[in-house]
Amino acid sequence: MLQKIATQIKELSSSSSEDAIGTCRGESWIWAILVLSSALLVMFYPVLFGGKTTVVAAAHCRSVMPGGAFGGDHFSATKRQISPDPWAAACQNEAWLKFLGDSIRRDIKIPLWNPYSGCGMPFLANSISQALCPPNIIASLFPSNLSFDLMVLSRLLLAGVFTFFALRLFIPGFAAIVGAVSYMFTGYFLLYLNMPDIFVELLIPALILATEQLIRRPSCVATIVCAGVVALNLLGGLPEVSFLSLVFLGFYVIVRLMTVEGWARRLRLLGLVSLAYFAGLALALPQVLPFLEYLRFSDNAHDPSVSGTLCGLDHDSDWRRGLLSYLFPVGWQHNYFARGFYGVGLSFLAVIGAFSALSRIGKGKPGHFTNVMMLFFLSAFALMLLKRFGSPVVQWIGQLPLFNMVLYTKYDEPLMAVCVAALGSFGVAGIQQSTVKPRFVAGFACALWLIASILNFLPCGPALPYLDNQLNMRNNMLIGMVTLVSCTALCLLSFKIGVVRRALPLLILLPLLFETYTGYIGQAFYGKEGFVQRTFEPYKGAPYIDFLKRRLTGHERVFGLGSVLVPNWSAAFGIQDVRFVDALCPAKFHALIDYFLANPSSPFRGRGFDGAEISTFNRLALQRLCALTSTTFLLSPNAIEEFDDLIVATAHKFNSHDSPEGLCFVPLATIDGVKQAVMFQHPNRDPARNKLNVPLSVPDVCPQLAVDFIRNPDQFCPARHTPVEAVALVRACDESIDPAEFVFVNKDVAKLHATRYEMDLRRFAGKKVILSLTSRASAGNECSWEWVGWKKLSFQDPGRLACIYDREIKIYQLPDALPHAAIFSAAEIVDDELALLGKLATASFSPLSKVLFTRFDLPNSTADQVAKLRQTGVCRSAKFLRYESERVEIDVSPVAESSILLLTDNYFPGWRASIDGKEVSLLRGNLCFRALLLPVGAKTVCFQYDSLPFKLGLLVSGLTLLAFLAALALRLKRGAR
Repeated sequence: MLQKIATQIKELSSSSSEDAIGTCRGESWIWAILVLSSALLVMFYPVLFGGKTTVVAAAHCRSVMPGGAFGGDHFSATKRQISPDPWAAACQNEAWLKFLGDSIRRDIKIPLWNPYSGCGMPFLANSISQALCPPNIIASLFPSNLSFDLMVLSRLLLAGVFTFFALRLFIPGFAAIVGAVSYMFTGYFLLYLNMPDIFVELLIPALILATEQLIRRPSCVATIVCAGVVALNLLGGLPEVSFLSLVFLGFYVIVRLMTVEGWARRLRLLGLVSLAYFAGLALALPQVLPFLEYLRFSDNAHDPSVSGTLCGLDHDSDWRRGLLSYLFPVGWQHNYFARGFYGVGLSFLAVIGAFSALSRIGKGKPGHFTNVMMLFFLSAFALMLLKRFGSPVVQWIGQLPLFNMVLYTKYDEPLMAVCVAALGSFGVAGIQQSTVKPRFVAGFACALWLIASILNFLPCGPALPYLDNQLNMRNNMLIGMVTLVSCTALCLLSFKIGVVRRALPLLILLPLLFETYTGYIGQAFYGKEGFVQRTFEPYKGAPYIDFLKRRLTGHERVFGLGSVLVPNWSAAFGIQDVRFVDALCPAKFHALIDYFLANPSSPFRGRGFDGAEISTFNRLALQRLCALTSTTFLLSPNAIEEFDDLIVATAHKFNSHDSPEGLCFVPLATIDGVKQAVMFQHPNRDPARNKLNVPLSVPDVCPQLAVDFIRNPDQFCPARHTPVEAVALVRACDESIDPAEFVFVNKDVAKLHATRYEMDLRRFAGKKVILSLTSRASAGNECSWEWVGWKKLSFQDPGRLACIYDREIKIYQLPDALPHAAIFSAAEIVDDELALLGKLATASFSPLSKVLFTRFDLPNSTADQVAKLRQTGVCRSAKFLRYESERVEIDVSPVAESSILLLTDNYFPGWRASIDGKEVSLLRGNLCFRALLLPVGAKTVCFQYDSLPFKLGLLVSGLTLLAFLAALALRLKRGAR
């Protein structure tokens, strides 16, 4: 075997420039597999054999605990961010892996619905869950850090393999290895190592390969293979990436067919390729159709009508900063805008390949096909680079339908990487085939060195984070220069020494891999703050999770504060959560969350919330939301009262030694016999010197501000016990509303206790305000020695929460939560959604008393029946007989009068309901939940998820497969004859 490989190298070195395309294709793939596997082994040896893990939810990102996996919390203070977007991977595909695997093993099918996040949401239809992605399915069957690591690394290997087989259709096999290794370790894949979109992006070379094979050798098998690759691309779970890659391939087909002679043949091949692509779409319809349905009934974070911005127009405004990130390894202190990098070495080879393509323009037919392909990759890269930096030449495309929802600054990077890898391979092949002269190689090296130096010293906009670390940047510059000199020396030696020329594709890999490893992989992944030990495994959960599962007997929900059990990780353990993190969200449920918890100036827009952003002053709204969504348990890393007291949080920066004059924070003041933290103020004659300014946002929901006012006559020194006024001044930040002053007087000067006062801030609802707290003497009194204390500032009185668990985290039980399945004898119909939300938020309204409907949600006949129900009452809990992701059975007996069953799971198309086996109309109660009318005598209710788009997609996909099998059988039968 080795002798054959050596023979191939000799054949390669002696082949002419035009015959080299078909040379060395026999067993060069063996070299490719050996080189790619060896490179992957060297780069990720600690992961494969050293017990490290690539799972960012283990320690680099919050997941089960605020610091990652249970037992790894001590990493949270020191672990740096090894990816521009670790949160997306940690709370989505890493979290969903276990839920997907549990569903496949338990139900022997792909889950269509996820009941554990956001009060129930579509799972397959959200696309990014990758429920039909083969590598994801295989890894999910054995959910662990190890299985996820193997999936991540196998994706890199597949990216290299597909790139090799695609490029060797245009250039010699050994030169194609350079492009394969370059694409496998492109900076984008390393920066977003754990992201789900990599599976779609690694198929871009496979699409080129399958399309090219179909054009070269049209056949039934080639059509089926091309359709299969297109289907995998669409099933990968990232619609934006699939859309961009298919548009890219569409232009590739157009350019490629221009190299075919004869319009009749061109049209025939175009029809065949179109057939393959449409067949691939048909095979992927079981996911595409549910996704399109979900788009209709959801808020999409990339939809301009939801986000208010055009994602398609997003671009990097500083071209110097962007180009610098492409040329040099980004380093472990990378910039978020550095979406990818290629390195100086690969850029040098790509410049040679681009020059080789440009130098052949207009020089006759020989090599025409290869020249066109080289020019295609060069032109495609140039256009995408212009789009990256917002050039008006191509920026307009971001305003077109569909194109306006694509985040180009991220998702076109893999396409650019394919082009650069291809050009780099063309450059190596050009040097081997002597189509580039030595003087040009030397000139390109000098020019690239000069450009890189200028870019490094030119002032950029906001400084790059890694530029702040000058030593790190100098190391990157040194690594790049060493790589450039090494590549240039090898290329120049290849013109003089035959052995170097024959082995150039393999020799050139050494400086390229050196640059990638020393510039990024070694620093980011294997330093003291890089990959952690595989033993820190979030899939194992934590003790509090076992505690919760024993207590959640009625399928109650939880809500985590302070990044405990972040959204979607609850699904890994079968725990239901009101929170979610996803680009899509059912629109009605989003409206409910938005109304209760969003900051009016910056509402949630589709991506959800994890609980870390819930402010002190949303506690009443949070408690009401928890009641409406059957949330019984609050999870927090800290005591909730300390977590919620903004005065205490503000006062922590003061103490009795260095506080400003007139302010004193006492952490253990004895108030009403209890040690409490209080901010005391001295009524100085200059109120500006002891004024405590607290910024806050007044919610639209229950804007009633409460505060504890404390009179402490003997805390610091003997006092005269004169009446003191505590003053609260509220002014809007935009000064659109006149300020309001609230004056409180504690007349009981003989006792030290807290008195609760309330301020009606309805006039400031939805505004950002400054609350100024100070004190002053009552009229006609002198109070030079009196002090006033402030404590527990909030927009509600949350009451006493029972702490039922206090170990690695604290778990509090909320009172009066709505049962997950509740039967109401009372209901009310309101005019519209805004009126319904306002009613739900009213302090006098009890979620346990009635169900609210809008007139729009009720048919006339049903509205008449609902109107006949009582106006007030008390609900009772119903018993779950069966609760699965797509089927819920509830025992509602006895039903002595017409009632309404409310299941606090999201209403969504596809859910059907039946009572005692008879199908009934499903209603939408309390804005977004499933409800139905219960007749007298009803016993059992069943909810079933039956997705029509999924079934239709399966039907079309099955028919397409049958058509392919029939065509293949007919082809084989004709061949046998």
